[in-house]
Amino acid sequence: PGASWAEAASALRAQNATLVPGSREPANPAKRLARAVHGRALCIYAGSETLGPVAARWRTQLNENAKLLAHSALVPELNHNEIVGWERAGARHRETSVLVLRDAEDASGVARRLALTAEYARRQGADARAAAMMTMSAQSAMSEPPATA
Repeated sequence: PGASWAEAASALRAQNATLVPGSREPANPAKRLARAVHGRALCIYAGSETLGPVAARWRTQLNENAKLLAHSALVPELNHNEIVGWERAGARHRETSVLVLRDAEDASGVARRLALTAEYARRQGADARAAAMMTMSAQSAMSEPPATA
């Protein structure tokens, strides 16, 4: 493996202690995220190049293991068709959380589309705490708590 793989493995090892089941919620970003989306439908959006497979995996794990209705979509397609589903603000949107998976290596156009999509969903009623920008990179993999988009 190259240097980037070694760097990613090192970052994941460093975060391992915060992600174990025995880790208290204030120190565990996964538990904080789970609390933020608990009982809500979840839309997971990502750029297609790097985090598309992660979005799909999270969706299937949430569907199967958490019994949570989750959906995933990728830029640029989500900005062509899916975005239309957000046009009418309403109760369904207020019961939905949006999680935007970001990668430090996302192209600037992809990053901008993801940020604008999260902001639009939030304006249409999606939960602001879960309309989060989560940086996924070797340097900060899961180390930063989700921030409001």
